[in-house]
Amino acid sequence: MYVLRNTQYLPMISCNFFKKNLNTVIADLYFTFVQTELECLEETLEKRRAELREADKRLRDCRGDLEQARGDAEEMILHYDSVKAQLDERSSELELLGLYLSCSWLR
Repeated sequence: MYVLRNTQYLPMISCNFFKKNLNTVIADLYFTFVQTELECLEETLEKRRAELREADKRLRDCRGDLEQARGDAEEMILHYDSVKAQLDERSSELELLGLYLSCSWLR
């Protein structure tokens, strides 16, 4: 009879045992899920950081190329201005020479 009396508590113990184990399993699954998500986010974040580093490098290269192009453009403008001034001077000389030659027959 003692055995029977103790066995009447068995379903209650089993139920509590399974509830605790089920809660533990759920907590473990949730922890594993969160851990997996964090690892995935960390991997994605590292990829984005690498992409940003590459984009920054390209931007620095482009800025350097832009500064070089600006310098070249300024140099070209100065050269153009110099050549234009020389051309205007030669044109004036040719005009004067043309006037002189056209008037030289008068002498």
